[in-house]
Amino acid sequence: MTTGIDSYAAQLRKLTEDYYNQLISMQDYRQQRKQILDEIDAEFNHNSRNVSEKDFVS
Repeated sequence: MTTGIDSYAAQLRKLTEDYYNQLISMQDYRQQRKQILDEIDAEFNHNSRNVSEKDFVS
C-alpha cells in the first residue's frame, strides 16, 4: 500500500519542482495537481469525482 502513496508523492514532488523551475504554467500545474489528487481520492477514499476545472475558476 505504501507503494501507491510513494508513487503519488513522487508525482506531486516532480510536478512542484517543474512549476517552481518554471517548466510548466500555473494552469498546467493546477490541472495536473487536480488529476493526481483525484486519483488519490479515488484510490484511498473510494471517491470518484468528475468535477470540472471550471467549478474552481472565479
